[in-house]
Amino acid sequence: MLSVAVNIYPYFISQLVFTGLYTIFYIIFALEYHNYGIRIANYSFNEGSQPTIEGQHSTTETVSEDNTTSTKKGYKWNYEKIEEKLQEWISNKGYLHPSLTIQDMSKEIGINRTYLSNFINETYQTNFNGWINGLRIEEAKLRMHNNPDLSLAEVAEQVGFADLAHFSKQFKLKEGCSPSTWKKKSQETDI
Repeated sequence: MLSVAVNIYPYFISQLVFTGLYTIFYIIFALEYHNYGIRIANYSFNEGSQPTIEGQHSTTETVSEDNTTSTKKGYKWNYEKIEEKLQEWISNKGYLHPSLTIQDMSKEIGINRTYLSNFINETYQTNFNGWINGLRIEEAKLRMHNNPDLSLAEVAEQVGFADLAHFSKQFKLKEGCSPSTWKKKSQETDI
């Protein structure tokens, strides 16, 4: 309706008002869209009852005055589910796929990208890339120890790094020494 008014009264002020109102509407819409995922994550599923949104009273759920008990229970449930799915993904060694993104992973395990990112940040005190690189480096250490004949380039490729230079840089950041130095020390301790 505002766009019709702007076309009827094509003055600078009416266009400015229309642009301002449209911008406010867009911001509100974007915030609501973002919060939709948060509201979905706050569903509590009680055995033998209908799903309820946390904060709403249910016949089988006791909600405290300030909703803190209910909220903590919901987050615990969400984090337990995320942890369960992540552990399964790790045991299947999904982190070995090259060019893995958090979007790919979130689709694969069925967790919202934002929740997954927040979980990784809070649980492992690092971002997604740091966490993936850590998993890949631990796998690389196992492979270098168990198969000393593998070249570092082969190990880097097998564990999902794009190239040897990136692997070496990340390895040194995490372990404090180069992969070749670590490999030599690992072989010396076996003797």
